[in-house]
Amino acid sequence: MAHEIELLSICLQTPNCLPPLYWGDFGVGKTAGITALMNGLGWDYELLRPGERGEGALGVVPVPSEDRRVLHYPLPDWAARLAASDRPSLVFLDEISSTPPALQPAIMGLALDGIIAGQRLPERVKRCAVANPIDQAAGGWDLAPALANRFVHLTWTSPDANGWVAWLSGQASTCPVVKIDPSAWEKEWGIAKALGAAFIRSHPTSLHEDVSKAVGRTPPAMTTPRTWESALRLLASCRTAERMDLYPALAQGALGPGTALEGPGGDPGGAWLVWLKNNDLPDPEDLLDDPTLFVHDKTRPDRTFATLYAVAEAGLAKTTGKKLSEKTRGERWQKAWRVLARALEQNIGKDLILLPARQMAARERRPMHPLGAHGEQVATILAEFVDLYA
Repeated sequence: MAHEIELLSICLQTPNCLPPLYWGDFGVGKTAGITALMNGLGWDYELLRPGERGEGALGVVPVPSEDRRVLHYPLPDWAARLAASDRPSLVFLDEISSTPPALQPAIMGLALDGIIAGQRLPERVKRCAVANPIDQAAGGWDLAPALANRFVHLTWTSPDANGWVAWLSGQASTCPVVKIDPSAWEKEWGIAKALGAAFIRSHPTSLHEDVSKAVGRTPPAMTTPRTWESALRLLASCRTAERMDLYPALAQGALGPGTALEGPGGDPGGAWLVWLKNNDLPDPEDLLDDPTLFVHDKTRPDRTFATLYAVAEAGLAKTTGKKLSEKTRGERWQKAWRVLARALEQNIGKDLILLPARQMAARERRPMHPLGAHGEQVATILAEFVDLYA
């Protein structure tokens, strides 16, 4: 169970990540394990079984006003309680595979955005779900693809004999919770975005999977732009916590096995996890300090693109563990232009630098600071961006 709890703790701490959905046989401790974790952390939580509680608990039952001219959708009691609580909270959707199709649309807004009865729950209220395989669920129903695509699908394994005996005798090990430093996460998020952009740029068909391929498989994880974002956010979390050993399970849970591990047509060379293993990037902070460290490998344009993208994100950062002053941000921005200028000196293709340069030039993100000589050098070569620097 320790492995499952570690994965859960990463999902719940990752900013704007899709909620986790654990699949596993009945009776293997899914509900008990997550409930024990909430009690151990001191979190408030609500155990919600949609198939049992019905539509009233999902905020979709209209109630007329006194003059009967307006319909209202009352906030369920559990949602009002969690919203009023000052503790971190979890909405725990249990036995979600027993939810009738008519009620599944009501869960979509709750799962994705924390919206119930037209109201958004506070950010501290997280969501997760568990499910039995359809053939084991009581009144089991396949999750509609639109609902399935709102979760990171993970597997809760059954304990082996030794593990169960240890639990029975009170000797089971405690379940460690992975801690993620929010300030350190921001740096890794920039690198994760760079890696994701480079992979999709070189494997464009991997952005969106044919939905029909995911129908009927358990877990029903599938690749879409939405799940790619969560896969990259989880990558940033695993890098921050230095727990990349947990990332393969999370990547497959977000993207499905085809994109994450098998590759298109069964070619592992085009799989995200295989590509990621072969693309460890230089630290963009080192390149900001010394642009001469940048070296373009003509055989790996995807890696060059990812490196420059990461440098651009670092040059635009507002924090590196502590909030940066506008002066410091401007200095880092100019250093990033030095790296891009260094790249152009190595005769890389302009297509590798266009997107990083566009990032750097975006008015809504760049600091209030002069462009500098190196930025002007890049702007001269990439003439199409001159208007952005005006």
